[in-house]
Amino acid sequence: MIAASLSGFVADKVPRTALAAVGAAVVAAGGLVLVAMSAALWMLGAGLVLVAIGSQLVLVPTIALISGIADEQSPPAYGAAYALYSIAYTTGLMIAPLLAAARSAVLPFAVCRARRRGPRRRAGRCHRPRRPPPTRSRRYRH
Repeated sequence: MIAASLSGFVADKVPRTALAAVGAAVVAAGGLVLVAMSAALWMLGAGLVLVAIGSQLVLVPTIALISGIADEQSPPAYGAAYALYSIAYTTGLMIAPLLAAARSAVLPFAVCRARRRGPRRRAGRCHRPRRPPPTRSRRYRH
């Protein structure tokens, strides 16, 4: 809520395309990398805050750019412009999780971390997290 208000104020002062590019960089370089590499809860929270701020820096100028494009049409085509934006946005929200699920089926999320075992260090060793043992075996069912 605060980031949307501030980005709306900044979008009136600077070029909107530049603000959207900065927001995309904040999301990609700052937030998503910090979330992926977080080892503590505070790092995860800081990464999610950066993602939220960056996404508002992208969303607010994009909506203003769409209204500018729609306003240039004769007659103004706000409905068509926002409908096209909504279709593209929701299609991306549909396809991205599907691609992420397909990727995670091949390569798990927490892989290739450097681990320390004894005196030597094994870097880049890929491993899958171990599954917990089953709570009950079939032999002891009643």
